Amino acid sequence: MRLLIKILIVPLMIFFGFILNLFLYGFLILPIFVKTSWEVRVPNLIGLTPKEAKELLKKVNLKLDEKIIYEERNFPEGRIFKQKPEPNSKIKRGQYVKIIVSSGPKFIKIPEIYETDLEKTIQLLTQYDLKVKVESIYNSQQEEKIIKVDPPPNTKVRQGSTVKIYFATKETKIFPMPNLYSLVINEARKILEEYSLYIKEIRETKSNEKRGVVIFQYPEEGTLVKPGDSVIIIISKGNE
Repeated sequence: MRLLIKILIVPLMIFFGFILNLFLYGFLILPIFVKTSWEVRVPNLIGLTPKEAKELLKKVNLKLDEKIIYEERNFPEGRIFKQKPEPNSKIKRGQYVKIIVSSGPKFIKIPEIYETDLEKTIQLLTQYDLKVKVESIYNSQQEEKIIKVDPPPNTKVRQGSTVKIYFATKETKIFPMPNLYSLVINEARKILEEYSLYIKEIRETKSNEKRGVVIFQYPEEGTLVKPGDSVIIIISKGNE
């Protein structure tokens, strides 16, 4: 009798073991394996064009959503700057990836400024989403007036660009000597005029620099000077 029971138990154990293995494989191991094998990582599409993104997604069995959103951004025109799902996210094969493409930065015209009202001018430029930098310059003939705007009014610039305002003051201002090195003489003249400095003497000497480029200045860059001070400049006459 015992022998018969033993004979019956062994096949039953084998049977139930087979059923248990089948259950574990079919309901636990296989789904995990199938799920993993059907998932892929989303590639990084930032900086690509929609065409490049479509080709890259195709290689990993993903699709590009045809509904592309375009937004004005300070990012290269026609390039992707945002995607959903995010790069390296895991999704199923065949899924769609959405992208947002830059239509380029917005360009605006610098408005006409208030010549005699610095505060209103700053407010106006700020309303146009422009940054403002004010440079005070001593000028007894145009004191308390805006004498220059750089870039000038009606110039097209990118939104968020900086506009420099040169404002004439009543008092003599002491300021660091600007750097003139590597500038051509005409550029150096313009800068000195903006700071109400004048050129006392221009000398020429042989140099490996291009003809007309400033290779020496006195006072040196950073030296404290005031409007009306004189400057000595040495420029290159080339390597003759």
